Amino acid sequence: MSADISIQHDEHHGHHNPSDTTQFGFFVYIMSDCLLFSTLFATFAVLSDAYGSGVEPKELFNVNFVFIETLLLLVSSFTFGMAMLGAHAKDMSRMKKWLIATFVLGAGFLFMELYEFYHFAHEGATLWVCVFSFVYLGEVL
Repeated sequence: MSADISIQHDEHHGHHNPSDTTQFGFFVYIMSDCLLFSTLFATFAVLSDAYGSGVEPKELFNVNFVFIETLLLLVSSFTFGMAMLGAHAKDMSRMKKWLIATFVLGAGFLFMELYEFYHFAHEGATLWVCVFSFVYLGEVL
C-alpha cells in the first residue's frame, strides 16, 4: 500500500507545464531587450553633452532611422512569439512562415546597425574619440 502511494506521489512530483517555461523564457527575453535599450537611452541622456572634441550626438543620430530600427526589433519579437505559438500548436507551416518573417526583420535590423556603425566611423565617432562614443559604442558592441 505505501509503495502505491509513493509511486503516485513520484508521478506528479516535480512535473510542470513546458509552455509555462517557454512563456517565462520569452518574457525574460523581452525584458532583457527592454533593459538593454533603457540602458542605452539613459547613457545617451547622461552623456549626450560629453562629446568633447568629437562629433556631437545630434550630428550622428537620425531619429527616423532609429525609429525604424526599433520597429524592426519590436515587430520581430512579435513574429517570433507567433512562431512559438505555431510550434506549440504543432502547426509547422505557420511556425516556419513566422520564423522566416522574424529572420527577414532581424536581417533588416542587422543591416541597418552595420550601416549605422559605418556612418559613425565615417563621421569620426569611434571608441577612442570621446566619452560619449566610448560608452555608447562600447555598450552596443
